[in-house]
Amino acid sequence: MSRAYLKHKAGEYTLSGGVCSIGREPSCTIFFDDQELSRKHAIIVGYNSEYTLMDFKSSNGVQVNNRPVEQCRLHHGDLVRMGSQLFEFNRDEDAGGPPDAGSQAGQKPAGKGGGDKSRLLTMLDLAEGQALHTLAEPRAVAEAAPQEEDESVQKLLILYKVSKMITSELEGRPLLNKVIDLALEVMRADRGFIMLVDPATGKLVPTVAREMEGMMGKDGPITISKSIVDEVFEKGEPILTKDALVDPRFVTSGSIQMYNIRSAMCVPLHSKEECLGVIYVDNRIQSDCFEDDDLDLLKAFGDQAAIAITNSRLYASLEEQTRQRENLSRFLSPDIVDKILEEKGGIGLGGTLVNATVLFCDIRGFTSFSEARRSEPQRVVEILNQYLEAMTACIFQFGGTLDKYLGDGILAIFGAPFNPEDAPFRAVSAAMAMQVHMDRLCKEWMEREQFGLLMGVGINTGDVVAGSIGSVKRMDYTVIGDCVNTASRICSAAQGREILITNSTYEAVKDRIEVRDPLEIKVKGKAEPIAVYKVVRPKK
Repeated sequence: MSRAYLKHKAGEYTLSGGVCSIGREPSCTIFFDDQELSRKHAIIVGYNSEYTLMDFKSSNGVQVNNRPVEQCRLHHGDLVRMGSQLFEFNRDEDAGGPPDAGSQAGQKPAGKGGGDKSRLLTMLDLAEGQALHTLAEPRAVAEAAPQEEDESVQKLLILYKVSKMITSELEGRPLLNKVIDLALEVMRADRGFIMLVDPATGKLVPTVAREMEGMMGKDGPITISKSIVDEVFEKGEPILTKDALVDPRFVTSGSIQMYNIRSAMCVPLHSKEECLGVIYVDNRIQSDCFEDDDLDLLKAFGDQAAIAITNSRLYASLEEQTRQRENLSRFLSPDIVDKILEEKGGIGLGGTLVNATVLFCDIRGFTSFSEARRSEPQRVVEILNQYLEAMTACIFQFGGTLDKYLGDGILAIFGAPFNPEDAPFRAVSAAMAMQVHMDRLCKEWMEREQFGLLMGVGINTGDVVAGSIGSVKRMDYTVIGDCVNTASRICSAAQGREILITNSTYEAVKDRIEVRDPLEIKVKGKAEPIAVYKVVRPKK
């Protein structure tokens, strides 16, 4: 019978079917106290006489024959380096059956139920490494274990179910409910709790709770041992007590005496260096209900629960980021959206006084055009959408913020919510690009349907109040102030294909933009006429 093994200067490590974990975590199948190794550095999956090496997201990586790999199939003679540890993968085709797990040099003794315990621990490695598909269906797991329906096999299959749920359930609370239900299914516990840290207070709060006779009432008392839970949470180490009533560590605990807690186990939920909470089970009737193997199994459940919590929070974060991106993308250019999300900021309620450049544009005679085509509403909407899409692209191209659509009009801002350089010049550049695109659309409409539409643009620079206005459920980022009103008024005065700018904008762009002599126009809301300039082209 073929034997596969890793040859190391410390000895040989036989690889039997299933999963072998390697790292500096004492629970690993092959353990080295080496700081260059990650806690769980890599796993080797054996199935159908093939062995696949997978880097378990280690810090220093894995090399095979001096080449970095994330996953590869091992062949006889391959040299595998993990940190400062060097292994040689070998196969002896004519060797006898593999020795018992844990009997090789450098491996930990399996202890009580060692073979099955090893499977339980390494199944966790496999689930976390997302390599479960290499074992095919649950049938393959059953075939790798003894055929008798003994307690160890049942525990293994339950843990397998938990690992499967990690990839299929992204809602945190439903998944944790399933985890605690399955934990009680394989342990002689009559109650189980998962408690998580409240980010606001840093304190543990009950998240899911079970009694064997059914789910605890919503307002029912949580009669757990605060002494046990607090010690596990503070020290980050699991606790097993076979009879808490006489355990010298807890004889002074009033909760244990009051609630007659006998057997109890509690393990921390670790995510990297952070403790997310604890998982706790107990039996208030019998002592000596739990053994060391049960604690190992609960630790495995705890690791799975920690993965579930981390995945759920990541998924929720991604959903929130997607929602924010969708909302922000309605009125901000993609680069500004990226900047806001990178800085983990947002545009909250409230406003600030900023100096910005405001651009208004609208189509001349669009109301009359739409009235004349009252029998073709779909075509009117298509034309409007063509126009809005082309103009918005120009605004975003030059780093502007889309404030809102006003029928066939557009309000855009340059210089807010951020205050980049050259806001006036970028606004004028965007307006010139918009007129070029409008000419292209007009030519297309004339060729297809014998009509043309022209656009006027007005630009003003000055102080505005910029911010999100509305409610928590519905907000719009906008600008208000006299500067905005003036831009709107001069847009109304612009003829088709004209770009009119006020003196404040002209002073900022006069060295780079060619304009015609100023005109004085009377606008609503102003006692005196204001000077405006007609943009011609960029200066050479």
